[in-house]
Amino acid sequence: FTLARAIHRSSVSLVAAGWQHAVVVMNTADVYCCRFNHNFTPVPDPLPQTDLRLSREVPPTHAWEPILQLSAHDIIAVSCGGSFVVAVSAQGVVWTWGVSKHGALGHGKLLDEREEPTTVEALRGHRVAKVACGWGHCLAVCR
Repeated sequence: FTLARAIHRSSVSLVAAGWQHAVVVMNTADVYCCRFNHNFTPVPDPLPQTDLRLSREVPPTHAWEPILQLSAHDIIAVSCGGSFVVAVSAQGVVWTWGVSKHGALGHGKLLDEREEPTTVEALRGHRVAKVACGWGHCLAVCR
């Protein structure tokens, strides 16, 4: 699957970029991410990589993948940190995924890794309107 095909069918409404990854939200509400593996490889690699931190083989990645977990939500804001992504729905719900060494994913752990978008429970009950990320941190604006 290529992003070019998705863009052909609709237009981009939101875009954000991090260290070596990016996320786009289409006007159809579809979300696509330039996925990264443990080596932060954003483009297809025909050979598996070895993750030196985990001493295991990491499968190759694909350049752009749909983020199906967010397809039923109206995403109004996205931001990328050094190696993670934050998305906000029109209802003010926040999801994060990627790798954080400084607690930036918001799930209560300094070292955290989420391959799938995960709701940030600490923000439940708050209506988040905007997010901004730096290398290893995030800020949220609540209504």
